Formats: sequence, C-alpha cells, structure tokens
Amino acid sequence: MFTRHSNPVPGASPRRLAISLVAGLYISGVLALGTLPLRAAEPSNVMPDKAAAGDQALGVPSGTYGLDKTHGYITFGYSHLGFSNPEVGFNDFDVALTLDAQAPQNSTFDVVIQAASIDSRVAKFDEHLIGPDYFDVATHKTIRFVSSAIQMTSANTADITGTLTLKGQSHPVTLSAVLNKAGIHPLARVPALGVSASATLKRSQWGLDKYVPMVSDEVEVRIEIELPKAK
Repeated sequence: MFTRHSNPVPGASPRRLAISLVAGLYISGVLALGTLPLRAAEPSNVMPDKAAAGDQALGVPSGTYGLDKTHGYITFGYSHLGFSNPEVGFNDFDVALTLDAQAPQNSTFDVVIQAASIDSRVAKFDEHLIGPDYFDVATHKTIRFVSSAIQMTSANTADITGTLTLKGQSHPVTLSAVLNKAGIHPLARVPALGVSASATLKRSQWGLDKYVPMVSDEVEVRIEIELPKAK
C-alpha cells in the first residue's frame, strides 16, 4: 500500500519543493527546445520583389491566356413584357487574352462565340433565337468581340473598348471589367486570371429589334471567365 507523507523530501518545506519543481520543468523545457531547429514565422502573403517578379506586375507573367471552358460563362438578360427578366447564355465560346503584365493597358482580348450554342433552357425558344428573326445562325455562325483599347480605372478594374460583330454588323462596345484574381492556380498549377465583365447594349443596333419595345431593347451582358496561361 501507498502511504501519504506531508513532507516527501526530508528537510524541504512544501513551498520550496513546489518552487524546485517549477524551476526544473522550465530548465528541462529550455534544454528540450534547444535541441529543435527553430524557424522564423513565415508571412501569410509573401510579395516578390521587383527583381524576382520581372514583368509580373499583375502577379502573373506576360503571354497568351486561353479560356478554361469548365469555368466560363457569357449570359445576357432582358425584360420580357415587364413580367420577368430572363437569362440566356451561350454554351460554346473561346477567349484569347494576350497579356502585357507590366502594362495591362497594352493587352488585347479576342472573344469568339458560336451563335448556334445559344441556350435559353427552352428548346422551342432556342429554335426561334437561332432563326432569321434573331441571330440567323445559318448565315452568321459566329459573334465576335475584338478589343481596341484598355483603360485602367484602378489597380484591378478597366474599361475594355472594342468592336462587337453580330449578325453581320459591327459596332463599338465598352465592357466594364474587374480582375478578380491573378496568380498560380492551386489545382492547374499554372498562372491564371479571373475576370468579370459587363456591358449594356441595345440589340436593335445589330438588327435584333424583334418585339421592341414590348421586349426590352436594352440587354445586360455578363461575362465570367477564368483564363489559364497557354502551355
């Protein structure tokens, strides 16, 4: 059996014993830590210096970037008789970005949409949209936007002006764009950019004036794209 002693160490008071134990633990801890390699805490967001970054002012290098087709969306919305605001999109399109990372205003965008890929989620309406009343895809297979100027409005926003060719007519359009993120894609392991853009168009300007004004002339275009660097 174990017996309890009020003074386990001969000649030592409980207070002195407690102090000795604390001191011993502290010294043991210091000695143990001394055997471990110590590393300075790493900052959570390390910015490369200018020499290392080179032309990567945006966090990615200059070059050609293409569309990640699993993360690309072009849609447009309009007012239908004032009762609803349908959203229609395209399922097949490509984007080519030639990026000047040091001077983003010198970059260029080229967007090509396959008009027949229009998708309203209503098959009968899709047949109407691809016909001569609207996109007339038998004659005009593609819709194309080619940028002509980029004006930076802040560190991550820009106005992208270019020419939109639709149903055989070409007119200027300005997209309000936001650079959501630029950096190494954590899954693809390549430089990538994410861009959101929007514009308000009048469809009648391109000969798509069927049912105006019952169906709104103004169309809100929205673009959401991820652009990995071409290998």
